[in-house]
Amino acid sequence: METEQVLEQAARWQQLLCRLESVETAHVVFAPDGSPAEVHVLARAGKNAKAVARDVQSALCAGFGVEVDHKIISVAQLHPALAPAAGIRLVFFGMEVHTQGRALEAGVTLAGFGQCRTGRACGSTLPFSRRQCIAQATLEAVHAFTGEAARYELRAVDCAELSGKDVTVAQVLSLTGGKDLLGSAYTQPDADAAVVRSVLDAVNRQLSFLPRPTGRPGPG
Repeated sequence: METEQVLEQAARWQQLLCRLESVETAHVVFAPDGSPAEVHVLARAGKNAKAVARDVQSALCAGFGVEVDHKIISVAQLHPALAPAAGIRLVFFGMEVHTQGRALEAGVTLAGFGQCRTGRACGSTLPFSRRQCIAQATLEAVHAFTGEAARYELRAVDCAELSGKDVTVAQVLSLTGGKDLLGSAYTQPDADAAVVRSVLDAVNRQLSFLPRPTGRPGPG
């Protein structure tokens, strides 16, 4: 399996695992033949490690049709005093982009703690405007989670080349903290999704210290 395919597959697995209620973050390693070799999970306190491992197995089986041996799953748990259990950690859930002539509308859906919320923005089909539109829609979805607890303004989103790889970089201003935040993601294989992930990379670390939103609304 090619290196880019392995990285893409690992990212999909990690994204799914991070949507589990008890999982803070995850890292997946694949063997050269494309089979899973290691699954590392950092879990919040509250559920024992064996139960977390079973959740991981069930999620991967349901999401990708792969039965993972429990022996390759490693679970580490944060001490309750150290875990940002009440914080927000948002993941990319889905996106819709509609065009009519030169007009473009993007809807970006983010997920966190079992909730999904969607942000929307309008722009044009020009490449730089498309990136800005998707980035702004991502921030609108973030604001749907944070309310006035955290507000962000898009400064710039652009593409650059690093060691022969295209990278999407987002610069976001925290209006509540007064800090410039920078996030990045590999542009390939999905340039639109890379914009969303670069914005999330910029804001997610700061969001982990905010209170968890209440209620369980669906997308929209």
